[in-house]
Amino acid sequence: MNIHCQSKDDDLGNITLKNGDEIEWSFSLNFWGTTLFYCDVQWENLNYHFDVYSNKRDHKRCYSECHWMISDYGSLYGYDQESGKWSSFPLKPIPGTRPTRSTRPIRPENRPTRRRRRSAADLRSQNPRPA
Repeated sequence: MNIHCQSKDDDLGNITLKNGDEIEWSFSLNFWGTTLFYCDVQWENLNYHFDVYSNKRDHKRCYSECHWMISDYGSLYGYDQESGKWSSFPLKPIPGTRPTRSTRPIRPENRPTRRRRRSAADLRSQNPRPA
């Protein structure tokens, strides 16, 4: 899996991850509450985009850390610190690209839990809350 994560001000560059690999970084929220970090993912001829941190969506959901996981079935999950649960999020095709295969459906026994993760990548962004 190749991943490229960035914000308006920071670019982490292209990173290649193997099954089970993790990446981690930290950043500060801006004063205006418009912080946005996003990633483009290329995996088995699929090209997707997702917002890793959007202040509007995530200021309560991941108040100190954001945890993301892409399952081996190609589904995106985010961990909600407030509820203590994993939730499904859409992976958006990158404009101008088309998926070359369909993803298999997620069966309940394959959904992530805190103890057992079936992942190609666990993306973590440590996000300190502004003072």
